[in-house]
Amino acid sequence: MKLTPAIIASQAAGVDLQQLKDLNMSKKDINHIEDISNCVNLHKLILSHNKLSSTDSIAGLQYLPSLTLLNLSGNQLESFEGIQRLKTLFVLNMSHNELNRISMHIEKLVNLKALVLNNNKIKVVDYLGSLLELNTIVISHNKIQSLPSFPLLTKLTKLSAAHNEIRQIPDLSENGMLKELRLNHNKLLTIPDSLRRCTALDILDLGGNMLREWSDVAALGSLMHLINLNLQGNPICDKPDYKKKILELVPSLRVLDGERFDAKFLQIKAKRAEHKEVVEKMKKKQEDLEKKKTLRKIKRGEIQAEDVDQQVLADADQFERKKKKSKTEKEEKKARKEEKKKRREEKEAKKAGNNADDSDDGEESEDKKAKKAEKAVSSSMDKEDRKSKKRSRDVDTEETEEALAAGPRKKSTPSSVFKGTGPRPLAAMTAPTGKDADGDVTMDDAEAKAAKAELNRVRKETRKAAKKEAKKEKAAELISKKKAARSKETKEPTTLEEDGFFSKPTEEEVKTKKAKIEKAIAAAPAPAPAKEAPATPAPARVLDPVEAAKARSGVVAVVDKSAQLAKKNKKPKFDISALEESSDAIGSGQVSGWD
Repeated sequence: MKLTPAIIASQAAGVDLQQLKDLNMSKKDINHIEDISNCVNLHKLILSHNKLSSTDSIAGLQYLPSLTLLNLSGNQLESFEGIQRLKTLFVLNMSHNELNRISMHIEKLVNLKALVLNNNKIKVVDYLGSLLELNTIVISHNKIQSLPSFPLLTKLTKLSAAHNEIRQIPDLSENGMLKELRLNHNKLLTIPDSLRRCTALDILDLGGNMLREWSDVAALGSLMHLINLNLQGNPICDKPDYKKKILELVPSLRVLDGERFDAKFLQIKAKRAEHKEVVEKMKKKQEDLEKKKTLRKIKRGEIQAEDVDQQVLADADQFERKKKKSKTEKEEKKARKEEKKKRREEKEAKKAGNNADDSDDGEESEDKKAKKAEKAVSSSMDKEDRKSKKRSRDVDTEETEEALAAGPRKKSTPSSVFKGTGPRPLAAMTAPTGKDADGDVTMDDAEAKAAKAELNRVRKETRKAAKKEAKKEKAAELISKKKAARSKETKEPTTLEEDGFFSKPTEEEVKTKKAKIEKAIAAAPAPAPAKEAPATPAPARVLDPVEAAKARSGVVAVVDKSAQLAKKNKKPKFDISALEESSDAIGSGQVSGWD
């Protein structure tokens, strides 16, 4: 069939040929194209899968001044001759033809941007270096053994030469805008260092080649924008940790060997799977509900079983049987579980009883130990109390002796005697504490069960709490006893106070005493000459006349000694009359019983 203006007019359905822009005549068995130059505004022409085979068969195309896209794929063309005058052509598709070379006629297509020549018989690639506007070259599925470099094609972004016999990647360092390179299923042995300068690459397909070692793919480490890499079918893929090392080498990757693994995609994939599962569950639930409603209607007599589709009825009946069976299985499973639980509890209770019997004996021994410890603590506390009292008495005695020794230098006043403000040191009231005598419950943890451990723990805590409370009560009782004893000791009057030793004398008694003192001084004889006396102990304290008079009247600062005697509930070994009789006339008498 020939392509003529009349056929185009019939195909265009009344559209003026001069205004026609797109024309699709694929699969029309066209074997010749006549002059169709009257289609002056035709931009897109598709003639794929026809029977065009010679240069003359496409001669009518060279008179289309506005054509930008021409698709001649699926024909039997062997040359580019006949289309070299289409200087406005942007896209040329001559795939699936019989081309065995790229002729020089293609150099005339200076505005060509995309050239598709896949599935031909091309062996050598020539005459493409002068097409400066070219950005896409597809020459896959040919017989190309060597691919030239394209230093002048600075706008080249896509190069596909897959399924050829190429052994080496050409120098593409001048093609800085190259983003997609497909050289899969060739005979490549290594990736050259020149590819490192193709930093714009984001898709690289080198699958089905002969890359074996890590050094063969080292250049990939410089491709910082690479997101899709295919090395599937190379020997290097059989190495251990292949994916891990490739991802470390090219961290920007999102797709490796056709498998996408970036976080966003995986999240979307998981959501889709979840949504699909939910939809399937809802659909199945709705179907089961419809079956259930159908059975109920049949049982109530609202519809007849004959009116319902037999398949639907069978499905509904099967659904009901499955439901009953599932319910029965659940009940049986629950009963078995309860029985098993009951047997386990009985077994544990039995073991716990045996452990309780064993622990009772241990508890008795623990109680004995506790009582013994309490007794030891009590004994220790009594002993400490006795020591404290003894230390208090010793301190009081030392203080009294020091006060008597310093007597001549310290003047006593009646107020200090009458008020009784002498030193009264208190005994220490610190309660000694004993060490806790509780013993730990010893059990074999490897053999003990949970019930035994819990029972033993509760008993141990109970015993500890009881012992702690008993200790607190005993300590409180001891402190209260000490306080009561101290209070009683403070409040009870001493023997000297009961005898009126510290009572204040009347004025008459004072006058009488003074008169006696003056009379004694006047009648006193002269002192005898001193005689050598044998060595005696330290001399007694000598009183001057005033002090002697005060001593006769009972006004003497004897508070310290009297206080100590009062504590012991003992009377002094002297009285006032003895003191008066033993005094000499000039006041040099000795106070008996004071030294």
